[in-house]
Amino acid sequence: MAHINRETTEKIRKALKESFPEIEFSVRASGSNNLIVSIMASPYFEDGAAFGISPYWLSIYFKDQQLAVLKKIDQIVWEVCGWNEDDNPYADRRFKYSMTVGNRNKAHVNTVKEDTQ
Repeated sequence: MAHINRETTEKIRKALKESFPEIEFSVRASGSNNLIVSIMASPYFEDGAAFGISPYWLSIYFKDQQLAVLKKIDQIVWEVCGWNEDDNPYADRRFKYSMTVGNRNKAHVNTVKEDTQ
């Protein structure tokens, strides 16, 4: 499994933005073995949300549009990183990949503007 570096995070960020122009992402590497993909603003989650997501459990906790978006994000990350079925970033203790909605420093912002009339 390849190490995560700045070039990889930039490629992930670009691919995510191309697929989801309506979402503001934060893609960070912490060291060479920790990747964090955060949804900071979108129409898919509530204002003020801040929680971690285990890609392994997506279909248990999310439904419909949220599930489709999260699965596509996960697929993009795997494709950009060049991972295959033999790689398992969820079980490999030398490597960690996680997704979040918001983060500990800044909660998610819902971008749907309600009509005030």
